[in-house]
Amino acid sequence: MGLGPRSMTSPSKDSLALAFRTQQSDATLFVVHSRTTDEFINVTLRASQPFVSYRVGREIHYVQDPKLYRGYNDNRRHILLFERLGPNCTLKVDSEPTFNYIAKWGKLVLLFQVSLFAFIVWP
Repeated sequence: MGLGPRSMTSPSKDSLALAFRTQQSDATLFVVHSRTTDEFINVTLRASQPFVSYRVGREIHYVQDPKLYRGYNDNRRHILLFERLGPNCTLKVDSEPTFNYIAKWGKLVLLFQVSLFAFIVWP
């Protein structure tokens, strides 16, 4: 994640495109840890399903698309796309529909901002 605090990428957004091929049903596909903070991104297969965990600030988020039924340990090439924006993320594997994860406290912040905006605009 860079060579020092000034060279770090933006903490609010991460993007990852990962190609993998395996016959293992449980495997680590990608791991990155920040040298200056406790933040990390971890991509694994659990029971042949993609699973992503990441830390933003104090919260650790766990993401797995419940609609993915097929196993991805079929020794074929698969493409996993992961994008994080703040505490929320999207996860896409191959041509499957994109899975959107919205953190619980991310929703609360968004609702608070909308309510605050409505309060200011209201005469």
